[in-house]
This record gives sequence, structure tokens and C-alpha cells, in this order.
Amino acid sequence: IESKTINGKKIFINKIPELNNRYEINALTIELIDENNSGYMATHRFIHKIMNPTDVTLYYFIFMIYGDSPQNREQLKFQAGSEEGNLEIKYHFVLDEPTIKKILLSFNKGIKSGEEKSIWIEYHWPDEALEYLVGFSTEVRSLTIKIISDMIKEPRCEIIDMAKSIKRDERLIRKLGFQRKLYELNLAKLSAGELILIKWSIAQDNDKKRED
Repeated sequence: IESKTINGKKIFINKIPELNNRYEINALTIELIDENNSGYMATHRFIHKIMNPTDVTLYYFIFMIYGDSPQNREQLKFQAGSEEGNLEIKYHFVLDEPTIKKILLSFNKGIKSGEEKSIWIEYHWPDEALEYLVGFSTEVRSLTIKIISDMIKEPRCEIIDMAKSIKRDERLIRKLGFQRKLYELNLAKLSAGELILIKWSIAQDNDKKRED
């Protein structure tokens, strides 16, 4: 694990040589959900479409997360599964520190050469700092970010290139026709080593009325 500091915030990057080029992420959707309507995102859901480009069956996948405050694995309410009926997933915490979790997901039948499988991961960890940071150790060809909350305003996304120290801002667009406020951003490609920093602020009553 390599640690670096970005904008005063310490982040951890998973660097495991044996996983290099073992899989490709064709599409990833990240959902941050404010279930309590408080302005603090607690539920995090990831939906990966993983493709195996090698000639060896892929049996495992590493997922690493961290939070703003200490959380044990029971509080985390971690779940993982697949939309594919024949792919069963088991998981094991290989690192279980108060603010850092590293989880190994194993597949019963594996992902065969050239196959693409959909894998979802969900956990509960409130983002008390009103921001969420995620990094990628491999290229993500298509990324969708969704924030679901009635109590936030001005959600935006900073894309940071760790290698070149380049940063650009993207604003999440509010979508209509949803029972709660949904903000969404679609990106065509994220390279390995890039970070996504999502920020938002809590809307006051007057702000919320103007938005409604």
C-alpha cells in the first residue's frame, strides 16, 4: 500500500504487482446515497463491469476503502454480489483498521478469459467531511457518479492525476424525474493513477426552497 497526501488529506493506493493487467474495468458506477436526508452520504454502492483480458481465469478482486471516522466491520455492513446468476462471491477482510479496510473478493467459478461480469459492492460509512475520495489502480473506460440527496447543493468533482499533478473540475448535473434529487456525472475514461474527489455542501432551508 502506498500513501500520499492530496490537499492535506492522506490517501492510500493499493499497489499489488501480481494483479497488474489481470482485469479491465469496462464500466463503473459509483452511487453515494444520503439515506437519512441529512446531507451526509452514508451508503456507498459500486457497480463494476469487469472483463478478463488474460488467458487465465480470474478468481479474485481487491477492494480498498477508508473513511473519515473509525468504523468496525459490523458498522460497515459490507455486502458484495453479482448480477450474474452463476457467479457467487465471498469476501474476506485482509486489512481491518479503524479507518482503512482492504477486502479480498473471491469468485466461485471465476471470470474466464474474454468474459465480462457485473459485480456490485455496497457499504455504510458516513462522509463527515462532505467529500469522498476514490482512486483507480487500473483504467476505467466509463465512469458514472451519482449523488442522491435532497439536502445538498453545488456537488462537484475534482479529477486529480497523481503522476502529473494535474487537476480539473467537473460539475455534477441535476437529473429530473427522480423521486429524490439525483446529481450525475458521466466520464468517458479514467486512467490508472487518477483520483476522483467529490465535494458538496449542505443546503440551508432557503437554499433548498430556491432549488425546489
